[in-house]
This record gives sequence, C-alpha cells and structure tokens, in this order.
Amino acid sequence: MADETRAQRRPRPAVEYGPTGGQVAKNVRRLRRRRRLTIHDLAERLRAAGRPVVASGIAKIERLERQVNVDDFAALAVALGVSPGALLLPLEDSSAESVEVTGAG
Repeated sequence: MADETRAQRRPRPAVEYGPTGGQVAKNVRRLRRRRRLTIHDLAERLRAAGRPVVASGIAKIERLERQVNVDDFAALAVALGVSPGALLLPLEDSSAESVEVTGAG
C-alpha cells in the first residue's frame, strides 16, 4: 500500500517567480539584514504578529524557494517595520531605474 501511495504522489512543480516576487524576496533579505535581524529573529516577530513562519521558511523566501502569499506579505511588512509598498519597490528611487511589475512589464 505504501508503494501505491508513493506512486500516486506527484512532485511539486518548481515555483516560478515573476519580477515582483523576486523584488519582495530581495527586499525581505535587505531589510532583515539592515535591521540586524537573523532569520530566527524575524520568525519570532512574525509569530508574535500572529502569522508564524518558521526560520527555514524565511530562508526559502529569501532564496526564491517559497512564495509569499498576501497574508505573509502584510505580516512581513509589519515585522520589518515598513509599509507594504517598501517590499515591492527597488531600493533606489531614480528616474533611471525602471521597475518591472508582474503582468505589466
């Protein structure tokens, strides 16, 4: 029976990140480091905010191996002390810098 169950399981498809997801991951890592937080510190802040994400989950977010849903996104902004918009945009505010948005180019 165990062999049948294994045969029925399908491997999870690779997560495909668009430019917005990539920017969020980059900003989570940058802001966490800027605040001198370990992934464990950030995990504790998320737990305290009522949206627990284990440290390995945060590491996966930063490595583009775990997508961030909208609830995680809002909690990450709170835990990092920024507005949600700060997680979406590049660090530099420059007219020479273009911002690629998923679905809009």
